[in-house]
Amino acid sequence: MTVRAFLGLGSNLGDRVAQIHHAAMLLGSHPAIELVETSCLYETEPVAMASHPENTSDDAPWFVNCALEIDTELSPSELLAACLEVERQLGRDRSASPPREQGYSSRTLDIDILFYDSQVIREPNLVIPHPRLHERAFVLVPLLEIAPEWKHAALGKTIRELHLALPCPEAVVLLGTRQLQH
Repeated sequence: MTVRAFLGLGSNLGDRVAQIHHAAMLLGSHPAIELVETSCLYETEPVAMASHPENTSDDAPWFVNCALEIDTELSPSELLAACLEVERQLGRDRSASPPREQGYSSRTLDIDILFYDSQVIREPNLVIPHPRLHERAFVLVPLLEIAPEWKHAALGKTIRELHLALPCPEAVVLLGTRQLQH
């Protein structure tokens, strides 16, 4: 059975754009994944970064993010495994990341399953819909471009409604339009 799913991709280390393009190509070449639509690439302000001297939110490199709409025959856990394998192939070492409660670290690539059809999944290693997507402009803006009327299965609101409800969104701009401060 084919299921509609949405993935969020992000990178803030190395050639961010190449990482995102390569990840989308690898995902799309999987025999059980069909790319339906890809959002534009956005540069996004780092959020909740770990407090390491070399990696604060103030000086961490901005991310490049996008969203993918896919059709897949993979189960949620198989899709997660496929996403983690693409991350690994492109140099992501999840064992080097700080504990989640300390914040996030810079990374070559991050792939999150945002939605898997209208299912709500709560497993030890997999939570769908993604538990913080409704709080993050860097996820909602790319989704708003490709699926504004998609309903969040747990919250019952569309992507458009979730985006409008953001109290203090981080900066999200089309790739190449951010003005650097001197």
